[in-house]
Amino acid sequence: MKDKKAYEYLAKSGAEISSTPTRAVCLVNAGNQQGIAVDDFEAACSLLGKIAYLLNFPGKTYCVVIYEGLECAIDAHKALAGRACTLLKRTYSKEASIPLLVEYLIEDSIQLPVPATVQDARAVPGLVVVENFITAEEESTLKQCLDRYKWEPLSRRRVQHHGIRFNYSTNRHADDSMPGFPQEVQDIIIGKLRRMKSLNPVDEVSPVEPVPVPDQLTVNEYKPGAGISAHVDTHSPFRGAIISVSLCGRVVMEFKHRDGRAMSVLVPARSLVAFTGEVRYDWTHAITETRFDYVDNSFRERQFRISLTFRETKSTPCDCNYPHLCDSVGSTQL
Repeated sequence: MKDKKAYEYLAKSGAEISSTPTRAVCLVNAGNQQGIAVDDFEAACSLLGKIAYLLNFPGKTYCVVIYEGLECAIDAHKALAGRACTLLKRTYSKEASIPLLVEYLIEDSIQLPVPATVQDARAVPGLVVVENFITAEEESTLKQCLDRYKWEPLSRRRVQHHGIRFNYSTNRHADDSMPGFPQEVQDIIIGKLRRMKSLNPVDEVSPVEPVPVPDQLTVNEYKPGAGISAHVDTHSPFRGAIISVSLCGRVVMEFKHRDGRAMSVLVPARSLVAFTGEVRYDWTHAITETRFDYVDNSFRERQFRISLTFRETKSTPCDCNYPHLCDSVGSTQL
């Protein structure tokens, strides 16, 4: 039954199975939805040949590896078919012994995702994107500055806290204060924020919001392929907009609303992204764990990335108009 379901999900994508070998090898019952880690997936598949594209589609029960050469694909098919999922170090141990279902796909039948662009932010109410917020020289200065501080290891990333510590177990700011922002951060980013008159959402409909006065900074360092699960920043500990500045690499961010609206938005390196209004309080955001993002009509390998997230803390309950995800009305946070 599980095998039948796996093939049904693949068929719904429009992909067609090929009766003869092709460069596209599909793992029919192993995908992003089953918790396959992209690093483990790529490491296992790259041992079998040089990969041209690795398609670990968000939320799908299958994945596709397109090898550069046909012979590599044939070797991979032989090596993977019928093998236990432990070959890919599957996250869910209860399914680790399930044999892999492997098929060749007709390459032209593989439906590629719609390329993510910065302009897609217009479909996310309250989202602010400012391209080239900092220069390449300022980016280099900030990276060198951050390298002087101690990193704390987390799952698949490293983190720093400045000003006030952020507690990931509670998604709230901690009571203990830390040294203030690094001087370079003050001079470059905080200086630019102070000169901004307002935060103007890209959709041109949502209200303009004032620029916050951040007192808490969380710095995350992401290796290529790393992601973050869908969540909304807890409402009550923070006042107004939340601002993020990206260094070193671009990334595609996924936004979802409970009514079914969803949008992928390209976040370029050196850009500023601000969450205001509806997207701040009523949408979840995530970064899919994948080695490749589909932008500019092709799959681009994701790069090393550093994000600096600025928040203004407060100690009063949230009084927003979005109760579904609000901790002040007892809802469960995602």
